[in-house]
Amino acid sequence: MADIGANQQHWRGLWPAAQSEFLCGNPCMLAKKSCLELGSGTGLVGIAVGKLGAGRVVLTDYPSDEVGQIPPLLTQGSIKVAFTPFSGLSSSVFLSPALMQNPKFLGDLDSLDFLVASDVFYDVCTFQPLIITVSKFFDKFPNLRFYFSYKFTVSRGATESKLIFVNADGETLGESTTGGTNYNLDGIERTANNVATWVRKAAQENNIRLPLKGLGLGLSGAEGARDNALFVECLRKHHGDLFEHVFINSDAVATVASAFENGGVILIAGTGSSCRVLLENGRVFGVGGWGHIIGDGGSGFWIALRAIRMLFDEDDGMETPHDSTDLIRELMLKHFKIEDKVDILEHLYSKFQKSHIASFTKELAKHTDDPAINRLFFDAGEILGRQFVVAEARAEINLVLVGSVFLSWKANVSGFVHAVDGSWIPKVHIYTPSDSSAIGAAILVAKQADVTIPRSNGAKHMETISFYE
Repeated sequence: MADIGANQQHWRGLWPAAQSEFLCGNPCMLAKKSCLELGSGTGLVGIAVGKLGAGRVVLTDYPSDEVGQIPPLLTQGSIKVAFTPFSGLSSSVFLSPALMQNPKFLGDLDSLDFLVASDVFYDVCTFQPLIITVSKFFDKFPNLRFYFSYKFTVSRGATESKLIFVNADGETLGESTTGGTNYNLDGIERTANNVATWVRKAAQENNIRLPLKGLGLGLSGAEGARDNALFVECLRKHHGDLFEHVFINSDAVATVASAFENGGVILIAGTGSSCRVLLENGRVFGVGGWGHIIGDGGSGFWIALRAIRMLFDEDDGMETPHDSTDLIRELMLKHFKIEDKVDILEHLYSKFQKSHIASFTKELAKHTDDPAINRLFFDAGEILGRQFVVAEARAEINLVLVGSVFLSWKANVSGFVHAVDGSWIPKVHIYTPSDSSAIGAAILVAKQADVTIPRSNGAKHMETISFYE
């Protein structure tokens, strides 16, 4: 058993856990505490623990030719860490799990506050002895806290998430950005851990003291009450030291909260599309947002696919367009860098990327004076208007528009008006967002904590459309 993992090379690399980012972000918890590191390897984490003010640090590892002696790092004069030898091992700071299970070893430990481990669960052969070792420590020290980590890699798209720290006066104290935070893509537990790590790091960088009074999350894809509850449960269980109150909903709802004090409607038309309503009492409901296979009507993807389908239907003799499609054909070949219409099938199937297809809409939007292209945007506006009519149920409505499709609002608006006209809705005040949805998330969690955060100019008025008085 003593040779398990002895020839592993993975520990020679550095990554955030080995660099002790979590510990450095929470130095107060280690002050004057008794700590023991499992599987120390190069000793970097143990060194960090000592430098952060721990009262006593013990480093341990499997004895072997590679790591069975004090690493050179620990002999440097600039590093002063107090090591305590046990079980007659003289000045050695390395112990095997077998020795750690020895009653003599445990008997020599009069106190232990923290166990730490970085990347020790790298081989299935190590799991059982390590867990047995950890359980022995907990048997003797029930209040012991164990922090460990292991590496995983996440591939992300271009989606960006923004974090803003605000005080009770609505003043911004700091900001940070990271990649996508959609738990439908990465899973609830992984996304919760990623968010928590991000918050800890951002708090350290902006000199924000933890715990936060409230952590408000407006996440893309956070639409379901059941999964949102599971996300909150995961955060409370594993990262409850971060906050007193926590709130989660979709980024769409958070955007409405940042824009309007008494609720309102958001109509999103970017790569995808959806309509969400936030009532003054906090209730949320909406239409759409079910992805490109089921819906996304009026979105950038929908417009692009409809334009492409128009060419196929025309060439197959299925439809005869009212207007020439020559410009659409020219733009499609140029945008996707293909020589023939049929070559687009590769982009739609074997190399499919929703955002790549949707990006064609940006090219179309430059030519909305073309009759065929203008009709595409009219139809998109009409579908989005129908979503709005179905979702809303009040007399005078505040509507915020979000998404790249609305950059061509002049081409959309006639279709939108056509859909809303004749309904019972008399007047719509249309806005574009001025603040980040992160501000809205902060406002919503502040309500949970009985704190009122004043709004700045959260939305810019674009126009008011009256259908009847």
